[in-house]
Amino acid sequence: MSFQKNRCTWGLYSILFLAGVLLLFFRNPDPVINPVIYAEDGIWAALGLREGWITAFISSRTDYFVFLNTLLLYISSIISIATSGGMIERLPYAIAFVSYSFYSAFALLAFATIKKVSSGFFGLFAFLLLLMLPLGDTQNEIIGRILQVGFFMPALALMLFFWRDRCGSTIVRRAIDLAIFVSAGTNPIVFVLVFAYFLHILFLNNFNFISTLKNNVLLISLLSALAVAILPRLGGHGGVPGDLVASNVIEAVTARSILFPFVFPWYGQLSNVLSLSIFAVFALVVFIAIRVSENIEAKRLTYAVIVTTSIYAFLTLLMRPGLTGLLNNYQTSFPDRYFMGINVLVSILIVLVFIQLINHVKTRILGAIFGISVVLVYIYGNSAIFEFNESKMPIRNYLSFKDQICLSEQVSSSYKIQIYPELPAWVMLIPAQYISKVDCKFRSYEGSGLPRPGDEYKKIPTAALEKNKNIPINFFKFATYKPLSRIEIMFGTNVRTNPGDAQLILKNSNGRVEKIVFSLENLQDNHYRFFDIPDGVYASGEIVSLTGQGVSVWESHNQDGKVLSCLKFKFTDGGSALTPGCPR
Repeated sequence: MSFQKNRCTWGLYSILFLAGVLLLFFRNPDPVINPVIYAEDGIWAALGLREGWITAFISSRTDYFVFLNTLLLYISSIISIATSGGMIERLPYAIAFVSYSFYSAFALLAFATIKKVSSGFFGLFAFLLLLMLPLGDTQNEIIGRILQVGFFMPALALMLFFWRDRCGSTIVRRAIDLAIFVSAGTNPIVFVLVFAYFLHILFLNNFNFISTLKNNVLLISLLSALAVAILPRLGGHGGVPGDLVASNVIEAVTARSILFPFVFPWYGQLSNVLSLSIFAVFALVVFIAIRVSENIEAKRLTYAVIVTTSIYAFLTLLMRPGLTGLLNNYQTSFPDRYFMGINVLVSILIVLVFIQLINHVKTRILGAIFGISVVLVYIYGNSAIFEFNESKMPIRNYLSFKDQICLSEQVSSSYKIQIYPELPAWVMLIPAQYISKVDCKFRSYEGSGLPRPGDEYKKIPTAALEKNKNIPINFFKFATYKPLSRIEIMFGTNVRTNPGDAQLILKNSNGRVEKIVFSLENLQDNHYRFFDIPDGVYASGEIVSLTGQGVSVWESHNQDGKVLSCLKFKFTDGGSALTPGCPR
């Protein structure tokens, strides 16, 4: 009977895990559709492949460790090497799969935790709420990537401690201690949570020093050694320079840290007064839930979540005061990654409040209203969560990771691969044994027509359109290899209304000429105007005056004098491109 029950339990967990992976893919399929390596994911993976993974564990960052990131990148590299004949060209897919798996497993742990204090229904509610966590406009640097997993560590450590206190198996307890060690070696805030945990034990009525030491010797030893190694490295502002901006503190503490998971669809309409009012109402609801709660386990976990959230929010602003300077009077939720770990804890708190309200007869109606309201918020704001059609933060420009491998340069026994962001600092140096240039379409930037990383550009308008003075449309060479279905041209109106019509003339590869008449009066200054065109490969064009004149087309001029029109390209295969040096 017990065996059958365990099989059913693991079967349920497996189904939920796979469902979570699939749901995260539908939230953000861009890492699979546009397989590229982004930022630290590439730098840290390259370090492991080049100098060994032990070195990567120790040296990926100079200011603190990133144990879990390194471990997940190690797993990703193994998957890539195993599935591509010893090469790394499938590393973006492997990273995406491992990232989806981590976030799904995290939500699954929350499911198990909430199920333990209440029921499977509320566990499922927590599971879905965490998978649907709103991440603003930058979820493409989070879901499907590994570099941001460290922000989940305080919430992970909290749940690990929850299970540690309820675990009877010595082996499982030691495994949990190792997991807490890894989380502390990924985010130093976990050290403060560990201190708070032992402080809590100290004030228990049945506290026994010898017994406590024996039960926690492995965890204390691991974290003590880690503290000795990490303390000399701590410093700086975690990549966020700047001082505290007092005028944005209320927004940072209330709206962005605490309220965001249930006000995200209307974040831009908030104000300090409204944020404080909503925060006060939420705090009152939390207080009522704790006050009426008859579920001791849920109440204890609620206290733990509140303490963890308070510590995390305080230390986030203490360690990165410059975050307050990036907020802009509720006009942006950026930078989302620094607040998402706090938002995770608030999401768990929402579920715990729902549980305690709905399970007490006097607050059942309030609990139902609270829970239904949260569900309705996420239904209403689903367009801010799902980016299945198009990413709000496209990372890929022209090249996939495979293309970047093809364009890589050999340096001694390694290859230097430019990754995204396309800046000189973001380069992977990979041993030659992991690189294959078979089936490469391009082998040099010159041959592809692509700009080299580090090229400099100036944006200059053409001379104004006149009756006998056409505007040439110079195509970006990379966009002339595939059939197009649409182009967008960036016009300048010289801050005036220009009446009359003009004609766009495009020449395709088979010599056919396409002509499109358009009005100049509706053009917006410094904005793109789109043109749907017959599918085909185009190489050049021009704009001629019919009855109107006075507009210009913005151009990109590089340091070598090469001039290209500022165009956006939409290919028939769904891909897109942008002239180098032009705004998006």
